[in-house]
Amino acid sequence: MLTPVDSPGKNASHTSIPSTPSFALSIFLLGAIVSVISIGLLIFHAELHLLMCIALFIAAATALFACVTGQTIAGIGRYDESSLLSGNAKEIRKTHSKIPPSTRMRTDTFAEESFCRPRPFTLARDLLHAIGYTIWRAKDALIIFILIGVLIAALIQSGTVATLIYWGVLLIHPGWFLPAGLLLCSLMSIATGTAWGTVGTAGVVLMGIGSAMDIPLPLVAGMVVCGATFGDKMSPISDTTNLAAMAARTDLYHHIRSMTYTTAPAYLITLLAFALVGRQYTGYELPEDKLLAMESAITSAYQIGWWTMAPLIVLILMSILRIGAITTMLTASIVAVLVALGMQSGDAASILAALWHGDSVHTPIDSLTSLFSRGGIVSMWFTVLLSLQALALGGVLTDYGFMRAILAGLLTRVKRIGSLVTSTIICALVGNLGMGEAYLSIVLGGQLFSDAYDDADIDRGVLSRCLEEGATLTTPLIPWTTAGVFFSQTLEISTLEYLPFAWMNLLNPLMGIAFAYLGWGLMLRKTVRENPTPK
Repeated sequence: MLTPVDSPGKNASHTSIPSTPSFALSIFLLGAIVSVISIGLLIFHAELHLLMCIALFIAAATALFACVTGQTIAGIGRYDESSLLSGNAKEIRKTHSKIPPSTRMRTDTFAEESFCRPRPFTLARDLLHAIGYTIWRAKDALIIFILIGVLIAALIQSGTVATLIYWGVLLIHPGWFLPAGLLLCSLMSIATGTAWGTVGTAGVVLMGIGSAMDIPLPLVAGMVVCGATFGDKMSPISDTTNLAAMAARTDLYHHIRSMTYTTAPAYLITLLAFALVGRQYTGYELPEDKLLAMESAITSAYQIGWWTMAPLIVLILMSILRIGAITTMLTASIVAVLVALGMQSGDAASILAALWHGDSVHTPIDSLTSLFSRGGIVSMWFTVLLSLQALALGGVLTDYGFMRAILAGLLTRVKRIGSLVTSTIICALVGNLGMGEAYLSIVLGGQLFSDAYDDADIDRGVLSRCLEEGATLTTPLIPWTTAGVFFSQTLEISTLEYLPFAWMNLLNPLMGIAFAYLGWGLMLRKTVRENPTPK
């Protein structure tokens, strides 16, 4: 419906401002999207990209229906309702400029402008404007996604990844197998930005070693999952890390710093727990034949040396110095290419080709062959395309006010900051349960809760942290998610078997909720209102 709101000005009579769609229509739309994606993935095993296209079509059709029936207009989701209700002419003019021109009717003075239902031929243009606005706002993150593929390929070409595996395997001692394995998986996942690659390489090796040492395999699998997801969550080249920062509209390194408040204590507790449990296996012998085979396979493909760690050192130092993510990744990639040219056997043409489509390295160990063939710009097309689709879907849901309507309905019972953080984590978990993908849970969660965190004067870094705790950490613990299926099949241990030992993944979200209720690590914004709790 169109709700008249008085606007100041000598010649002004009123400015008509459409409200957001009804809560019932908005929740119906979100339920339809979740149902289509979850049923398509779990029952029909359809391609996720196809399901995203169907979901986008449903969202677009519903948005057009709401426009035609006068329930909303394109751009209302970007309209600052508080400034409208305050009657501040300057703020009204500022937010009014964000509305697509086709949804406005201009007259001689701004004060006499009124919103009206768009004419039929303008509907498609407004829809494209809503999608394009959201994608353009996330252009830096999309560039970072492409650079992730370049950097992973460069680190593999330079031998950085091979060196991490080589020294990690050599340094493993029976009594420290579990904590050393946790650290190895963590470092590998941070370096490569992928938990899947870590599980498929170091995870497979560690499972073999654990079996020879008669360590319970669910315990070993839990350790691998903890290390792999920790590195994936904290790595600046991880797709989920960048996606969470993008969804919450916060800086990448600010997001990583925010996660350390809850992730660092949870990781240290997990490391100590694995160290204590692992001490009872001190007397077992390491399977030297398997270790020698791994070392031989690595050294036959790459030159191992401390110089290969230069790109990783540059990456870490530039991250500590808070240099921009794009600059950091480009610099580390260049250093890795120079190391590859100086130390490895590939020529310039083959190395540059690997940056585009990955390399084709063959070793006697299939898991190593798979890892060393990763990376390249082409390998990121899946993530980039899925991100574009998720951004387009989120743009429609936000621009036409559906997310604002859902947010208003859901937050009526949120009375404390702790309950807001809890709701964010639980919603991300429910998204994983329903849609089977952390990507969609992160994007939709960011769209849903962004305004609530601003209203509570809580830094957006807390929002991005909660999205990771609820989505990234829980997706390997759900049997029907893509990560749950891959991890269980690769490690040959069912998800429900290793779930009780994935202590990092279980503890971190609980610690995030507890810290919120205790008021720790909330990172309140500089301008704090008298009542910082969400209304």
